[in-house]
Amino acid sequence: QPSLFCQSPDTLDKNVTESAKRFDIEKKEFVSAALKRPSLFFMSPDTLDKNVTEVVNRFDIEKKEFVNAALKQPSLFSMSP
Repeated sequence: QPSLFCQSPDTLDKNVTESAKRFDIEKKEFVSAALKRPSLFFMSPDTLDKNVTEVVNRFDIEKKEFVNAALKQPSLFSMSP
């Protein structure tokens, strides 16, 4: 994922930290998912949170349920609802 080289370490860390906080998971859990789906490192936490929120609302499921599934299949975080 060459785009990772264009991002500052501070930006990547901020994205990971903020995303983990919004999904109420440990930072290392989000990093593990991002290693499987590197685009998660540089995607905006706002965008990721919006995607997740729209999906859980449409399917009437708990956010935690969806996040747990997305940790196993990280592409779910970044898919447009």
